[in-house]
Amino acid sequence: MRILFIQRLPFAHIGAMLLSAELKRAGHEVEVLIAGDGLRARGADAVRRADLLGFHWISGSDGWLRDFLSRLPARPPVVVGGPHPTFVPDDIRAVSADFAIRGEADEALPELAASLDAPLDSLKNIKNLCFDDGGSLHISPQRPLVEDLDSLPFQDVSLYARIPRLATIISELYPAMCSRGCPNSCSYCFNKKFRDMHKGLGAYTRRRSPANVVEELLRAKRDFAVKRVVFEDDSFITSKRWLEEFAELYAREVSLPFVCQTPASTLDADSAGMLSRMGCVSARVGLETADENNRRKILRKNVSDEQITEAVARLKERGIMAQTYNMVGIPGEGFEDALKTMLFNRRMKTDFTWVSFYRHYPGTELREEFEASAPQASAASAPDGFFTPSAATAADLRMSNLGMLMQFFNVARAPVPAVRLLCALPLSPLYALLHKAVYALSVKKINRLGWLPFIRISLGFSKFF
Repeated sequence: MRILFIQRLPFAHIGAMLLSAELKRAGHEVEVLIAGDGLRARGADAVRRADLLGFHWISGSDGWLRDFLSRLPARPPVVVGGPHPTFVPDDIRAVSADFAIRGEADEALPELAASLDAPLDSLKNIKNLCFDDGGSLHISPQRPLVEDLDSLPFQDVSLYARIPRLATIISELYPAMCSRGCPNSCSYCFNKKFRDMHKGLGAYTRRRSPANVVEELLRAKRDFAVKRVVFEDDSFITSKRWLEEFAELYAREVSLPFVCQTPASTLDADSAGMLSRMGCVSARVGLETADENNRRKILRKNVSDEQITEAVARLKERGIMAQTYNMVGIPGEGFEDALKTMLFNRRMKTDFTWVSFYRHYPGTELREEFEASAPQASAASAPDGFFTPSAATAADLRMSNLGMLMQFFNVARAPVPAVRLLCALPLSPLYALLHKAVYALSVKKINRLGWLPFIRISLGFSKFF
């Protein structure tokens, strides 16, 4: 079978690379197509040759997916996966997809590819699979989680490496994961509900062995001239024993600069020291809001201001740049609250104040609470991007502008009166351009990218942002 993954944006997705490796191990052919907002001749030919089209679907991309599929004059079956169809499988009919895989697809997707020619009833035996069965939606039960991550093949980097602009990204910012699952239960994140879906089906938080991760990175270093690594784990530090073993092996065998993310609550002095000795150049820590009460009660993020401040200080003391995740527009938040978040970052001298606009994503407790408290209202559909103001923030021009300019204001050390004035001005298009420029330069800084690869990567993304 020929499987064609299609995506709009030029990212090297770890999920697609892992699934490609599984599919190739089962004897299938796999390609990826960066489609943008249209389909050129080469892409149309790839679609014609494919036996199955695969899409990763996050909430907000349904408009693009629906439009893209509607413009195809003829196509093979379509399977979607990712967080949106996992929690809202009914929506596959709205975009005219044929199948959805809920949850992890390591085993389900190869099984589907091998059974495409089988009668529809036999597909009901494939766990995690959903499809329209004569007008009703068939949803198979969830299968046990893959607990032994070392049993999975290494991600198929060649899937993207043949595309020049993505080969640069892979070389300069190699994406890697050491674990799956997150032990936390933040109300704005899907992890808690995803964990509940798999209750009794194996350990939710799982780790690869240090030796397994290092073997992959050594191959990538040899085959793709990797210069630095970006660990995409939800929580890089959940086991100090694992980190101790990995740190020693990584520093001795791999010795590449890297970026990771970790909860502030697990980043103690010992862990920060190990990150430094390994070659960590920057680390991401979740702040979300400077209002500790809202952080704990609304977002259910059980971390204090003191823990966050100490974590950032520990990183900076060891020469590791600190990035914080922040949100603008959480339920009940106003402009003054968001301004406090900006100033909290300024006091900590955060290197990168990364800001997204809050919205009610499916599969989150906050979405469920919103729907329960306002049954007649509907949560506005999420835009295709974290940096597009949500309905709540768009209603207050100052909130939208502050979210766009928070990093710029902190880099420029803008006085608070100037911040208030600039946020009140109707200059959102100008601010959006400034936001892109400042974010791009901040990404360059925290990853310690050289100017030439930075320009190459930026040119590859420019047409999409």
